[in-house]
Amino acid sequence: MKRKWIAAVLVLLILIGGGLLLRQAARNRMLEMQQNITQEMITKVERGTLNQIISGLGTLQPNQEKNLAFPSGGEVKKVAVSEGDRVESEQALVYLYDTQERLNYLRALNAYESIKIHGPASQVKEQELSLHLAEKNLEATVLRAPFPGLISQVNVEAGDFVSTGQALINIVDDSSYTVRINVEETDSMLLETGQKALITLDAFPNSEFPGRVERISFRTENNLVPVTIRLDERKDRFRPGFSAEVEIIVKTAEDALIVPITAVFTHEDKEYVVLKENEELIPTAVNTGMKSGIYLVITQGLTEGDQVLKNAYQFSGRENVNPLLMHQGPFR
Repeated sequence: MKRKWIAAVLVLLILIGGGLLLRQAARNRMLEMQQNITQEMITKVERGTLNQIISGLGTLQPNQEKNLAFPSGGEVKKVAVSEGDRVESEQALVYLYDTQERLNYLRALNAYESIKIHGPASQVKEQELSLHLAEKNLEATVLRAPFPGLISQVNVEAGDFVSTGQALINIVDDSSYTVRINVEETDSMLLETGQKALITLDAFPNSEFPGRVERISFRTENNLVPVTIRLDERKDRFRPGFSAEVEIIVKTAEDALIVPITAVFTHEDKEYVVLKENEELIPTAVNTGMKSGIYLVITQGLTEGDQVLKNAYQFSGRENVNPLLMHQGPFR
């Protein structure tokens, strides 16, 4: 019996001694970790605004764009515009030789004027329709602008013979611009028309242009949802097809405590940061909120001005957290 009691005491002493040794080893490791911390590895907790964004790539598109063509072929008499010209709605752009059409119109006009005085009503109506058709054919020898805009392309010269439907002029309504991007189905649930957006163009790398979500498609394309964003402003140097990157702001946290995402680590299903206080590293439990890019919001556990490690990934593993636990006791 006495031997059993002595053995139990020895085991207890061994356990206590081993615990003390482990604790001392943890302290040593803790001191080593603290000594290796430099000021560049520390970040101050600050208040600010964090935007949750959905981004995508697209190209700048004008409000309207159209290729213009004659409804019937003929020889080009005159081209009245050049690339880069600004035109008004209904302005004449290209003329075809119209001798035959003008002759047909005059014949139809004379026939109508003659028959409407003494002719039966049916013949008057017939000549009226013939006159209307001849007038339309004459008008069709002049290609006109369907809306105010910029002539972006001219593919015809005087003397050319053109065919029905041949694209001759490209006109764009550049009074405003849009960008269409494709958004993941899950992200599309966060979108609403009217949400603010920021657009950057490769051609203007140092500028951001505001815009708003104008349309969210009701159909998906290859599991993506097309979304149209309209810019709030335009520049004369904007060109259709400019590469664009769009950031749609779907949620905003204002006056929030913000830290890098890398400052937060998980231990036993809880989130922590490593707080630097009086030259010591203290694991501190926190609650987090919205995440965006490389930052997240701290909703509980820190105050403005606290200093935390920028990168706490090395504490994510249980083995690396133990020195903190054993040196400081339970997490704060």
